[in-house]
Amino acid sequence: MANFWSKDVTFHFQGYDPGTHTTRLAITLAVAQLDKTVFTNAAERVQAGARQDSIEWAGLYDDATGSGGTALTGASTLLGTGTQYASVYFGTGAVGLVAYGGRVAYLAEKEMGNIGELVRMEATWRMDGTWDRGRIFLYKTGFAGSSISGSYDNGSVTTPANRSAWVQQHSGTGTYVLEDSDAGTTFVQIGTDMVVGAGPLGSVFAMGSGTLRRYSRVRVTAGSTGTVSIIVTQL
Repeated sequence: MANFWSKDVTFHFQGYDPGTHTTRLAITLAVAQLDKTVFTNAAERVQAGARQDSIEWAGLYDDATGSGGTALTGASTLLGTGTQYASVYFGTGAVGLVAYGGRVAYLAEKEMGNIGELVRMEATWRMDGTWDRGRIFLYKTGFAGSSISGSYDNGSVTTPANRSAWVQQHSGTGTYVLEDSDAGTTFVQIGTDMVVGAGPLGSVFAMGSGTLRRYSRVRVTAGSTGTVSIIVTQL
């Protein structure tokens, strides 16, 4: 049984790492339970069964490069600019540990300062769809050129639906490839290359729903630079 300390649960948003000074993080997977036929007022109707996943974050203000202070404050260009990408990781970043990826709309932030205390921040997002549950392949991995993640053992051949790769490009630019193998020795590419622009930047790539052999890994192609985190969902 895996047990995790809260200090080992982290959060990345659009290539930034607010998780370095997080004090509270909650992700919720939820659906609406009210039947829309119950109310006569159309403004109060809810589509029963519609997903209502969410994320709540609070942390300490920090103005370091790539921190929550630079990514989340009111001066941030990310506030109210459409669909972006968030990732949540459980554990210390080892290959195969549980992670979530999701599309989000960044709606609000506030800063709070009590006398004699560090300044605190809170940020609010609305999910665009649902959280996708998956596995960590690379976590804040720095590279210059080609690199390969450790392989994840799926236990057997699987055929996941709507498999996706969520990429947080913290710095530099990169091209990444998902690969699989039946014995963990010879790997072949699945789908097309994942090409990400200059970080900090978040991206998601549809990896299809075809058969996935027992072992899988992510390869960083030659010429890539910088630091990246990647999770693959439906694993």
